[in-house]
Amino acid sequence: EFNHANTRNFALNYEADFYLFMTQDAMPCDGFLVENLLQAFEDPDVVVAYARQIPYENADAIEVFARTTNYPPISRVKSQSDLPVLGIKTFFCSDSCAMYKAHYFKEVGGFTKDLCTNEDMEFAARAIMDGKKIAYVAEAKVYNSHVLTCKDIWRRYRTIGRFFKDNRWILDGYRDWE
Repeated sequence: EFNHANTRNFALNYEADFYLFMTQDAMPCDGFLVENLLQAFEDPDVVVAYARQIPYENADAIEVFARTTNYPPISRVKSQSDLPVLGIKTFFCSDSCAMYKAHYFKEVGGFTKDLCTNEDMEFAARAIMDGKKIAYVAEAKVYNSHVLTCKDIWRRYRTIGRFFKDNRWILDGYRDWE
């Protein structure tokens, strides 16, 4: 019965200023993770801030490529104005380590129920389309990578493909801005 969306929505039962969600395989690189993520919220329109992923030492070339491509060393705050330039990447966010502004998270009902993958991107897309901002904070770093077989990678991308099939509005939403 586990999925990231429903499990993380338990946070809706708790009062807080921010919710920090991390996967079990992410490990902070230093003692400044929370402090660095919190700085992004100095902009009142930022509702999500996510960390940079650094591959573990044993990561293979595919994982190193994925981490260095999706998590560059330069921070960026993304908004609707980035859609013509970044396209779908405007909605990119990470469920491995992301902090959410609690009042907005509660206001929109958290993650969409029963999403088994990409709940972070779906939330970010809703927020961006709502005029909010998403912050990528390169200074907030976690170690995270996986040792995957070709079959594991195929399953992962098949699941992501199903997500986009079921959530066409995300693809259509960024295309409307091209």
